Amino acid sequence: MNDSVKFKAEELIRAVLDSEEYRNYDNYRNLLSENPELKDRVQNFRKTRLETEYSGKSDREISDLLASQYIDILNNTIAAGYLNAELEVCKMMQQINEILMGGLQLELDFL
Repeated sequence: MNDSVKFKAEELIRAVLDSEEYRNYDNYRNLLSENPELKDRVQNFRKTRLETEYSGKSDREISDLLASQYIDILNNTIAAGYLNAELEVCKMMQQINEILMGGLQLELDFL
């Protein structure tokens, strides 16, 4: 990789790490790590959510399933804060990717 591109990529990483979204995520990640049992429940929730999204179930079925099995997670301030902060970081990363891909002329019509 060209040193200039590598430098800019590292600069982007620093900008992401300095962003409000990432700092908020990191704060909740640290709070969550202080409670291993809660962290395990959140990790199980994340895994189940991902598995059900690819199961072919409707959005309503997925919501009902997750709410019934993980109501304690959804009502926990730290767990909910972590999940929301994670979502915000993911959205930011998607936006960065869209900007990068929008500025490049790659032949991706086959996708």
